[in-house]
Amino acid sequence: MTNSQNDTSTGSHARRKLGPVQIAILILAASTPLATVVTTMPLGLAFGGTSVVFAFLASGLLIALFCVGYGQMSRRITRPGAFYSYVTKGFGPVAGVATAFVALLGYIAFLAGALAIPSFFASEVLKAEFSLDVSWGLYAFFLLVAAAFFGLRGIDFNARFMCFTIVLELVLVFALVVAIIVSRGAEAFPTDIFGYQSIAGGNFGVAIIFAIMCFVGFESAALYAPEARNPEDTVRYATYLAAALITVVYAVAAWVLIGAVGSAAAQQAAYADIGQFVFKLNTQYVGVWGTTAMSFALILAQFVSFLALANATARYLSSLGKEGILPRMIGRENAETGSPSVAIVVTLLICALLVGGMGAAGLDPYTDISSVLFGIGIVAIVVLQAVASLSVIAYFSKLPEQRNWWATLVAPLLAVAGLLAATALMVSEFNLVTGKESPAIMALPWLIVVFAAAGAGQALWLKSRQPEVYELLGAGDTYQQSAKLQAESAAIASTSASTAN
Repeated sequence: MTNSQNDTSTGSHARRKLGPVQIAILILAASTPLATVVTTMPLGLAFGGTSVVFAFLASGLLIALFCVGYGQMSRRITRPGAFYSYVTKGFGPVAGVATAFVALLGYIAFLAGALAIPSFFASEVLKAEFSLDVSWGLYAFFLLVAAAFFGLRGIDFNARFMCFTIVLELVLVFALVVAIIVSRGAEAFPTDIFGYQSIAGGNFGVAIIFAIMCFVGFESAALYAPEARNPEDTVRYATYLAAALITVVYAVAAWVLIGAVGSAAAQQAAYADIGQFVFKLNTQYVGVWGTTAMSFALILAQFVSFLALANATARYLSSLGKEGILPRMIGRENAETGSPSVAIVVTLLICALLVGGMGAAGLDPYTDISSVLFGIGIVAIVVLQAVASLSVIAYFSKLPEQRNWWATLVAPLLAVAGLLAATALMVSEFNLVTGKESPAIMALPWLIVVFAAAGAGQALWLKSRQPEVYELLGAGDTYQQSAKLQAESAAIASTSASTAN
């Protein structure tokens, strides 16, 4: 049997393991290149100015610094849990469970936002193209059913489907970029956007906010470690590959979009028509047929982004179920496909209740639901990235023989500084992140503190009431070690219960 067809530790059927390219595809699907170029990039240009290109490059550098320490941890810690496991190894179970609760807040909020936005766009496109007035709520229901179908299948099946969509997205973005370059020539790459006036004169801080928003999700590679081939290398390579592709694609696309209208007029043009900015350029340079194709591809891309995020979130819930932080039932897997079947259903139900409740309250799916949920989700995930970088330093401080001055100290420190600065920017400019000015919305980042406190409280409760569960939090470095320790603990508990009876 080849490496790509290794059996997993459960189930009677052979299941294909994921390689670095497949995991990178899952990350890119969550990032959704086409939707980023069409929806988020014009926002960055409109509010941050032409410095948005430099912001993408700076964000890519920051993510690269994060990846250095993240990669060192992923080589040694391949057990389920990703951020939770890393922080537990570095700072102990209380900090680890606090991190886990913040991760739940971030991933579920982001996932719910990712359900609302394609539902809105699908409703609008069907109305514009076919005069069909379909409720966005009906399309959201369809997305949930489709996500359940895919999510309950093996992850390799999902990766193959997402590969098709990612190729389609990149082809459409590439077609627009090439068409602009062919038409504009060297003017498609204005060099003045890298000058001091462009960066210092514009709102570079705001540009950084929107650029970092486009990178959210790349860290989810570690969630697939139990399903990866040679996870100690695969996760690291997939993360580097995804981060590099995201940086290059977004920076080049933003640069050429600015060149399409000229650097002097680009910010005003984007601000005047944010929602249609890219579509109008695509019609001008590619053609009406290209814009029609882009409209339908955008809906597909957003669904795939939702599916990728649902897969990642469910794996996080499943890992916490296995640990006993959440009910054990949530950690159950499908023996044939290896999918976290219970966690998939729970994840989608939470998402449906959250989005359905907000919709029933009369909130708009685009300007209210997705913008607010994306906002809190992004801030929570960036905070998690900063804490994970700190955990790298703490973990390797206990292993002097494995320390490396650059990979386990300097790079993580620089990443922490950059990520905390980004967090401060996003919180201070939360009205720009969400598009809302109300005091209640501006106070939402405090939910991160509330969830962290709840997680710490849960850990302390386990320590007091279920010490056997607390002692195994974060135990083992690999999926196999973790599963063995949990199985042994369950057997001892079962024996004790039988003896007591």
